[in-house]
Amino acid sequence: MQIFDDVREKRLIKEYLKDRSNPFRVENGWRISSVKIRLPKEKVKFTSEEDAPELEITGVHHCSLTDVITSVFEDTIMSTFHLTPFHQQWKISDDHTIKVYSEAYSSPAFLEAHEEINALPQDPGDNLERVVASLMMWSDGTHLASFDCYGCLFDEASSSDVYTHCKRKLMQAIWALLLDEELMDAYKNGIIIRCGDGITRRVFPRFFTYSADYPEKILLACIKFLSECPCPHCLIKKEDVPKMGMKIDLKNRQATQHVDDERRHRKVEKARKLIFQHGVSINGQRIKKILQGESLVPTQNMFSTRFLKYMYI
Repeated sequence: MQIFDDVREKRLIKEYLKDRSNPFRVENGWRISSVKIRLPKEKVKFTSEEDAPELEITGVHHCSLTDVITSVFEDTIMSTFHLTPFHQQWKISDDHTIKVYSEAYSSPAFLEAHEEINALPQDPGDNLERVVASLMMWSDGTHLASFDCYGCLFDEASSSDVYTHCKRKLMQAIWALLLDEELMDAYKNGIIIRCGDGITRRVFPRFFTYSADYPEKILLACIKFLSECPCPHCLIKKEDVPKMGMKIDLKNRQATQHVDDERRHRKVEKARKLIFQHGVSINGQRIKKILQGESLVPTQNMFSTRFLKYMYI
């Protein structure tokens, strides 16, 4: 197995991007931006997190999600889309019918989203058909970045805890870039698009699925890797994982789901203040006392931050 070489890979990427045949160009809708994250240091106190040294990661290639949605709905391919969701049922006999779960457009989530957007207040004269753009995301674990500059700022290399913390913050910073104000406005008010079939509609983006492996899921969910509560969805303890599939397991998972609320936000904020303003270790006992019960990490979740503002949590 070839060892990952950060310097070599950066050189190869730069050479590839210089080639005008590569698809990651402005004329193809791609943007080049940078993201910034604040760096903590154990036993070093800052007035606030905003006063901590800042690391800027440049050369982030991304597309506007609203541009992607608009482009797809303007294309004639959209005439093949199921814009109105429906129930699917299988009539086994005269007295026995069961629900069929198949595509997204016949799922309970799509039906609920369709009802939700059509129940939103309408401006006078706005008679546009309202439809859902179901977003189904994928990502895979990658070598996100190296943090070699840490040693230049603090005269010592970052610890494994700091490195892991920076990886979490970088993942969320990338999503902060993608979940921009334009997309948030579209979530609330929709995007008016003259669709490929000639009909103008108001299109509301909604996230339906996010496919990722476990290491990536915990980065997205802002929980610790295989910790006391290892599941991104619920608070089942690690020692109870072997009960998976039992009736009691399903009951417990439904009763102990993660809840994104102000209480959770306050916990994360309290831990972050201790790290940046009091120089407490990221994995120290004071931080564990606050977060360990739910296997949380001291990182702001951008999905939570963005959608809480627009009351779509």
